[in-house]
Amino acid sequence: MNAGERKQSMLRLGFTMLGSFAMATSVSAQSVLEEVVVTATKRETSLDRTPVAITAMSGEQLDRQGIRDAVDLAAFVPGLEIANTTGNLQIGLRGVSNDSFALARDAAIAYHVDGVFRGRQSGGNGAFLDVERVEVVKGPQGTLYGRNATAGSINVVTANPTQNFEGYAEAVAGNYNRMGGRAVVNVPIIEDKFAIRAAVLRDTRDGFFDNGPLIRNDYSDSDDTAARLKALITPTQNLSVLLTAEYQGRGGVGDGTQTLSGQGAVLKDLRNPYRIYLNTEGQRDDDLYTYSAEVNYELPGATLTYLGAYFDSSVYLLMDFDRTDVLPFPLSINVDSEQWSHELRLSSSTGGRFEWLVGAYLFDENVARINDVTVNASLRTLSLQPDFNVNSRAAFGQASWQLTDEVKLTAGARYTKDEKDERNTQSVRILNGVRTEVSASLASEWSSTDWTVGVDWTPTDATMLYAKVGTGFKSGGFNDPLQANLGANRIFAPEEILAYQIGHKARLLGGTVRLSSEAYYYDYTDLQVSQSVQGGSAFTSNAADAEIYGVEVEMTAQPTDRLTLGLGVNYLEATFGDFVTYDSIERQMADLTGKRLARSPRWTFNAAARYVFDLPNNWTVVPGITFGYRDKSKLRFFEDRGSMQPEWTRTDVTLDFNSPTGAVLFQLFANNLEDDVVWTTAAVNPAGDRTLNVRPPTMYGARIRYNFGQ
Repeated sequence: MNAGERKQSMLRLGFTMLGSFAMATSVSAQSVLEEVVVTATKRETSLDRTPVAITAMSGEQLDRQGIRDAVDLAAFVPGLEIANTTGNLQIGLRGVSNDSFALARDAAIAYHVDGVFRGRQSGGNGAFLDVERVEVVKGPQGTLYGRNATAGSINVVTANPTQNFEGYAEAVAGNYNRMGGRAVVNVPIIEDKFAIRAAVLRDTRDGFFDNGPLIRNDYSDSDDTAARLKALITPTQNLSVLLTAEYQGRGGVGDGTQTLSGQGAVLKDLRNPYRIYLNTEGQRDDDLYTYSAEVNYELPGATLTYLGAYFDSSVYLLMDFDRTDVLPFPLSINVDSEQWSHELRLSSSTGGRFEWLVGAYLFDENVARINDVTVNASLRTLSLQPDFNVNSRAAFGQASWQLTDEVKLTAGARYTKDEKDERNTQSVRILNGVRTEVSASLASEWSSTDWTVGVDWTPTDATMLYAKVGTGFKSGGFNDPLQANLGANRIFAPEEILAYQIGHKARLLGGTVRLSSEAYYYDYTDLQVSQSVQGGSAFTSNAADAEIYGVEVEMTAQPTDRLTLGLGVNYLEATFGDFVTYDSIERQMADLTGKRLARSPRWTFNAAARYVFDLPNNWTVVPGITFGYRDKSKLRFFEDRGSMQPEWTRTDVTLDFNSPTGAVLFQLFANNLEDDVVWTTAAVNPAGDRTLNVRPPTMYGARIRYNFGQ
């Protein structure tokens, strides 16, 4: 399918859904959409009354559409790009993203699970389990979320214990020998005082790469394990304590990558994108542990909240270093991280004419990393970063004044101070048995004051318009202290965004339609970009500024109690200001002034529909379809045809059979019906070649679920 045919297909599908919506509304009884409650503003609010661009997906939606982890979200959320490479999540949102996973580099989009920020970019790995909802919060969140929420935040909210005995058990099977199961049980121990909720998951499948006869288990497999135990204790009416212990693990062989060599090479030169013959079998061993406590105490007119957490992660990868079946030399990466976080908030009760929130935040992290590379039979190199530390402190506050019954003014600010140090970094070189070592240390600190000011107007109970301006920042960092050719580029400063956002939210046609839109403009300064020194290695510097603007529209409609529709579209312009740098692939200087940022497709479009049909004996069958379109985009910020992902579409279908009581669900599913080859990341290896990650081909299967209790 060529470009014109894809766009025509996208438009036809959109108009077909809109036509179905109009027809169904005119001939059938209407069904009001349920209210969606979110916590993006650190208090429970209605999605329709929250002056922030948020895509919220319930746990039921995630299950129905086969969204297994954070990477799968990208196909369903306008403006969102997510990929997994070398055990890290690379997240882009509305043109803002990250192009390095160095320890001293941070992500531009924060990732939270139950309110706990995960500092490592590997922290978002792991399968979704017993999730209540996912909120993708768009635009800088510098006031309430602070550092590293430059473009927004992904908030995963898992289900809490309730006072009902309930749960479910589920089994799934699919192609590539996929086998898996999940189980959840909720048990009230003492009525209204103590309840627990436990959840477990196991899900495996074979790899979809063909790595040749020397590899027993192919790359790009899946091996997920997860478990969570929550306890909710409410000793008094005013006090609640929520305790959580969670484990997420990923094993198997690891992600498969392709290699594209040569100046002027294009992705179409890779005739079989899933075939690359190797002689070193990979290994992946990720272990993520979280222990957290959330305490809420109700005071007269206010709530005092403490959220404390310990997060421990260990990520191990073993892969074929030269990406061929010629040299038998491996590369291993081992990253161990420990972090403590504490947040204390005091917030007013919701619903008054004056609402306020103040808080303090502490974050401490220690990371150790070892890269072990066997270059050839006589040379082995080790890069040791045994003691990398981050200390962050912040104080914040936000308040809203209901000036009239229709107009509300909001203002907030946050002060953050970050300290980072990297001690005793070593480079070890063993050549023909002779060992040489060099070591160095580096430290720096930064501070930032971020703010937001906004106004929203609710002329009717079903309509809200808002406008706001605010800032966000991503923490500074430093490059490898052992690099001798960096000069003044040894330390880089934070990057900043000044964002202007104007939006609207409405419930239309008697509450059967939820419509939201936002126009945004970002003044993006001091971008942290990875560059290369001619004849030297890569480094990060504040080399560029950028301009980003666009429009986003999302709609959910339930014109009848049988038909549900969804539409989302994002139009994005994201370009560099003055920026000239060296391209290590083309081996020449490149002028990127006015060129698009990486991972910033001009158009993203999503559409979904499902309809309930009756079957004999009060069973129902529900066919569903989800369609996604992404315009072409660059995987690196260079104008490199070998790193340019063409536009692509993805169509997923489901067929659900539901028992009369809802106790039994049987589902058939298929994802990526087009079987499109979609490249997700591109990096440059030491030989100057591109290494590329790719999305899975068509996946299909069936699952059965039994729900019990209330």
